[in-house]
Amino acid sequence: GHDSGSSPDGLLVDRLEVTRALWLETLGEVPAGARWDVDGAAASLPAVGMDRDQAVALAAARGMRLPTSTEWLWLAAGSRGQPYPYGNQPMQSAANTLEVGLGRAVAVGTFASGRTPGTRIADLAGNVWEWCADAPPEVVAPGGVVRFPLVGGGEWLDACAMGGAW
Repeated sequence: GHDSGSSPDGLLVDRLEVTRALWLETLGEVPAGARWDVDGAAASLPAVGMDRDQAVALAAARGMRLPTSTEWLWLAAGSRGQPYPYGNQPMQSAANTLEVGLGRAVAVGTFASGRTPGTRIADLAGNVWEWCADAPPEVVAPGGVVRFPLVGGGEWLDACAMGGAW
C-alpha cells in the first residue's frame, strides 16, 4: 500500500483499461507495431502492442499521464496493502490470468468480481499489462536487486508494465 495510508493527492484514473475503440477515437490510428482491428467485439478489447512512448502520447492527448509505479501499486493494493486488488483472499476467476486458461486478452472489465472495492477499478490483477511512468522501487530478492530488462534487448527500463497476463 501507499506509505501514507491514503490515496496519492490528485490521482484520477480510468476505471477500465483503454479500449481499441478509445485509442482510435483519441489518436486516429492503430499504434505502429500493433496488430489489431476494431470491428465488432474487437472494439472493446484492450489496446495493446504499443510502447511506453505511445502510451504516454495517448495519455497526453486525453489530458492525462501514466501513473507512477507507486501510484499503480496503491491502486492495486489500496490503503490497507491488501494482496489482491479485490481483497485479501485469492478468488477463482477474479481476473484474466494464466490460471483461468483463456490464453488471450478479453474485453475490458469482463471480470467484475476482481474490481477494487470502492473505486471499482477493473483488471489490475490480470488481462493485459499496463504501462507505468517509472520503474518500481528496487526489489531485493534472493540473488540481489531485481531490475527490469527491456524485452529482446540488453537495455534497462526506466519504466515498467504491471498487472497483466497478456
